[in-house]
Amino acid sequence: MKYLIMCEGTVEKAFIDLIIEKGLFKIKTEDIINESAFHSRQIDGDVLFYINALSSQERLTILRIGDTLNDKLRIPRDLRKIKHIEIRKYCTKPEMEYLVIINEDLVNEFNKVKSEVRPKSFVRGRIKLGRQRWRSNPETIIKYFSGVDIKGLLKKYKRMKKGSHPPDELFLYDLLN
Repeated sequence: MKYLIMCEGTVEKAFIDLIIEKGLFKIKTEDIINESAFHSRQIDGDVLFYINALSSQERLTILRIGDTLNDKLRIPRDLRKIKHIEIRKYCTKPEMEYLVIINEDLVNEFNKVKSEVRPKSFVRGRIKLGRQRWRSNPETIIKYFSGVDIKGLLKKYKRMKKGSHPPDELFLYDLLN
């Protein structure tokens, strides 16, 4: 069994790669294609190359990670004939920055303005790393979450958001050992 991790954005990819690097991921690194996540919404380019390199008997589970997983994953016709593919969706709704809001204990403050402000903007206006304002990019994600209890944070997120995700969308916490 091999696992392909497809992240909607570079921020999600950085977060997942950090989880893998910290040894928190329940799937063995050697079972993950390329031993890291891909920034990709569809099966094409490098993703397709790595899938085609697998033997035709290899089972493949695709883990799709993002805050909006509305677009349908198109599996190329030739892959459907030869590969045993399962797809699982892991949601980061509303945005990755919501994890920062939880970690900084700003949920009540955010809830007062959430109809007017997205989590990304809320965090940008309140959180600084050193002397710099929050920037939503892979470097900031790695720097911020490197010193955070990610497992505890994702457990708290799951407890808070349980019931708000569609039944076919799992939580990132479910990927941790």
